[in-house]
Amino acid sequence: MLFPPNAFLLGAQKAGTTTLAYLLSQHPDVCVSNPKEPHFFTRNWHKGLTWYQERFSNHNAICLDASVTNTQALLSDNPNSSNAAKCLQGIPKRVYNFNPHAKFIYLLREPVERTYSAYWWRVNLDFERNSFAEAIQKDSVYLDTSNYYGQIRLWLEYFPIDSFLFVLFDDLKKNPEYVAKKCFHFLGADPDNCQINLEVKNKTIRYNAFGRWVYKFIHKLNRANKRYLVPPTVKKVLPLITTNYQGIPPILEKDRVWLQEYFSEKNRSFEIVTGFSLDRWQPIVQSCDSNELSLSVKPTQQAVPADRLTV
Repeated sequence: MLFPPNAFLLGAQKAGTTTLAYLLSQHPDVCVSNPKEPHFFTRNWHKGLTWYQERFSNHNAICLDASVTNTQALLSDNPNSSNAAKCLQGIPKRVYNFNPHAKFIYLLREPVERTYSAYWWRVNLDFERNSFAEAIQKDSVYLDTSNYYGQIRLWLEYFPIDSFLFVLFDDLKKNPEYVAKKCFHFLGADPDNCQINLEVKNKTIRYNAFGRWVYKFIHKLNRANKRYLVPPTVKKVLPLITTNYQGIPPILEKDRVWLQEYFSEKNRSFEIVTGFSLDRWQPIVQSCDSNELSLSVKPTQQAVPADRLTV
């Protein structure tokens, strides 16, 4: 019996976890939880082990939990942050107490792109009404979730570095089959024992006002553990009446430069402690006057020297 889960798909929101979980779920020896994000170690800890076990249909397979909240720990001292709840703190220790031999696949998306994408995801669903600059200032979840160094530090206090497989979001987009097979090998599942269907439909959708209302209604039902089954005919019609296809506006260049500078040191520290190269993320950052930036956030956490970490 391979329960509690011996595998976790970590990764920030909007970093491809849904796509990768779908690909991995196609292997007969891998059982992804249903839903793929049970959030047991964060939001649903109070529901107990029996509830968690019921999220997995095959306890003899490699059970995989893909909850993105496992890497949304609060890293900054911001009392206004929406993720300041205690439920998001101390997750690595909880997981270690359940399974000290667990394995982790950590999806990494370039932090500026991820931060901006996460912001528009929340705007789209009417969870965020501030401007991008205001949102970054008021809620550190955006920056903290993209601070992969700060997040991995917490996990390396309990798990050795060889427990982690790091995957770039861009690699998943370019060669999903290769990435999936690499993950199968890491998890101990035969990479050749699976015919992978690559037709993944998980594009970012922009909802109109009615669509946001529908999404929130279904979201509330899901949070209340009530399954809402949409009739097939309605499923076909919903996208036509709940979405629009206007593109997301590009990030302001001065905001991009500021964020690149903000994450630069953190990315380098991540490379030092993990040995995983992020060279493809290194931008040509031009110095600029901070007074010209629309963002006025001051970094609240400095990188910790690698020799102070237990890896």
